[in-house]
Amino acid sequence: MFEKYCILLSLKIYIVALGLFTLMACSKTEGEGGTSSIEGVIIRQDFNNAGQLIKELPSPDERVYIIYGDENNIYDDDVNTHFDGRYRFDFLKKGKYQIFAYSECKFDTCPNIIPVFVNIEITQNNQIANADTLYIRNE
Repeated sequence: MFEKYCILLSLKIYIVALGLFTLMACSKTEGEGGTSSIEGVIIRQDFNNAGQLIKELPSPDERVYIIYGDENNIYDDDVNTHFDGRYRFDFLKKGKYQIFAYSECKFDTCPNIIPVFVNIEITQNNQIANADTLYIRNE
């Protein structure tokens, strides 16, 4: 009877330890669940056929992506820009982030669209981090 009790107790301890290890291995410092935000703006640059810049305008309804951390290359969330080209990601933890949007590219050396990245870091709770302006091309 005592051996059975010891085996059951050892099994319970093993299961609890395995569960805690799994939770700790999957946790990331970056991501949702925090009190900070990242905000920024996307500016669309219009070019003529000669490749000259015609105008720069805020880009409304542009899809913007965020990657939690700086070692990942799959986006974690996305939002659309407002009428004034501004976007915002809320409820983020401290850590490093990558923000990107797609830009047109009509040269023979690149695909039709390419991602344009900006890196930003949240260093404290309740912070509103302002990302550098993302410039996307419209050719």
